Amino acid sequence: MLTPPSSTPTDDATGFAVDSNIALNFSEAIIPASGNIVISNGFDTRTISINDTNQVTFSGSKYGNNQIIINPSQNLIPNTTYHIRIDESAITDTAGNGYAGISDDTMLNFTTTDYPGSHPINPDSVDSLIATVTGVVEPHFTIL
Repeated sequence: MLTPPSSTPTDDATGFAVDSNIALNFSEAIIPASGNIVISNGFDTRTISINDTNQVTFSGSKYGNNQIIINPSQNLIPNTTYHIRIDESAITDTAGNGYAGISDDTMLNFTTTDYPGSHPINPDSVDSLIATVTGVVEPHFTIL
């Protein structure tokens, strides 16, 4: 039996950008079977087939395809808490062992942020960011 994956965003994460992909990382190689991934906040519900190659990608590592990337066709709603459910029949390992799925609203939930592409800034990296920006050269224009 496959164990629950680690994920981005993590459970109870905040500040997840509305246009970011969701990543599920398993400890072994996996393949799609039959079923759905559901991303919902209670009124905005997106049901995505595990075999929808436009929104779901199985990608690999040196150990095999152990990651699922979910890229919803439309951005999530800002400042909203979503949860993810996965049908128990949706994913198997390469030996045919099934993943138990996610069947409740608390195992993997997260809250989105205001703007697409916005990611929280680590206060420890602000000095580095300032140093990078101050190194920018002012453009010069010739007036004809």
